[in-house]
Amino acid sequence: MKRILFALELGGNWGHFARNIPVALALRERGHELLFAVRNGPTAERLLGPHRLAFVPVGVSSVPLRSSMPPANYAEVLLGLGYARVGAWHTLLCGWLTLFDRFNPDVIVADYAPTAMLAARLTSRPLVAIGLGYELPPPVYPLPSIRPWETLPAQRLVNSEAKILAAINTAAANFRGTPLRYVHELLACDSVLLTTVPELDHFGPRPGGRYLGPIYSAPHDSADDLSGMSLSSD
Repeated sequence: MKRILFALELGGNWGHFARNIPVALALRERGHELLFAVRNGPTAERLLGPHRLAFVPVGVSSVPLRSSMPPANYAEVLLGLGYARVGAWHTLLCGWLTLFDRFNPDVIVADYAPTAMLAARLTSRPLVAIGLGYELPPPVYPLPSIRPWETLPAQRLVNSEAKILAAINTAAANFRGTPLRYVHELLACDSVLLTTVPELDHFGPRPGGRYLGPIYSAPHDSADDLSGMSLSSD
């Protein structure tokens, strides 16, 4: 039996829960002990509660950065969420490391969970990343654009990555972590599981990518939700 922690740090939509619940249930059937760490308690109660899957709340950066432009890549998504601040990384790392000490997971399954992945790196814990291509950009520098229909200055992507990398490395140094050279090293792990197909990958088909195809589930009360909806075209 292994203790497995599901880290769902960013994203408040049901999709992150929906793809992890079937995986968790399969692991529980095999006798493993599970715990979800989530940002959205009410949604977790609704979706995890019926399956008796335990969860605890985790923090997220609380000072988003206002920008006049849509984010261009993963680094700019983090910038927009306030992850350019060293204090955000430090505070969140303290939370994840405390949870790791208490639950002592044998494996961490990270779904859009950058600081959880950094905490796993700092503690040398086995790490699996799961998600769509969007949350798991390929290991290139600078991180590729998520807006391929636009021509973006290369220097913009380089500058955005530099800001995030500086915050990561300053925070990691407080925990005697090895500095990263590139932001994509933050996402390096034992296994990357892409819950999509190559044709729908946000960054295009990846040579050697582990594509599982879509994984999803629906809440127990989804039928009630649908029955209460008007199907009128008005």
